[in-house]
Amino acid sequence: MTPHPLPPLSYLNEALEISAIAPSGLVWKSRPREHFRTHRGWKISNTRDAGRNAGNLSVSGDGDPRYMVKINQLKYPAHRVVFALANDRDPYPMEIDHIDRNPINNHPSNLRTATRSQNASNRSRARCNISGVLGVTFCKRTRKWMAQLGLNKKTLFLGRFDSVAEAAIARREAEEKHQGAFAASTQ
Repeated sequence: MTPHPLPPLSYLNEALEISAIAPSGLVWKSRPREHFRTHRGWKISNTRDAGRNAGNLSVSGDGDPRYMVKINQLKYPAHRVVFALANDRDPYPMEIDHIDRNPINNHPSNLRTATRSQNASNRSRARCNISGVLGVTFCKRTRKWMAQLGLNKKTLFLGRFDSVAEAAIARREAEEKHQGAFAASTQ
């Protein structure tokens, strides 16, 4: 998902606050009149929403669930808003990485800025992976286990090995060397 700039931080601080008990990580505050076009809209919103969970769970284009919060008729990922409020800065143009790989855990300690490549490297293995190790597959032609690593939109071939364990070691070493704290094996 391509990140977009958030509304001004002062506006976000007037409208929302971080909450450890809200599912999205955010609750609405009682908002000032200037946030609304009409007096009626201001009264209805503050009566109905102040102190309540902000955002709804939706499924993104990649199939992951995530909370989205609607601010001024535009939807923003709740994790970006939580990060902005917790760190007093808009993370744009960076992406936000969920350290524990759980896209609905928006606790501030679970969020960090990341490049697109770093965010992509912190992911779980696919359900169809038979090796049990991210980046290790079986090559039918050579009858060996092959290790590879995605890096900056390219695939880095790490070699073919006689066992899954050898391929996994090669993959882990490459992750630590190239991805550092964002490596999937460090989680």
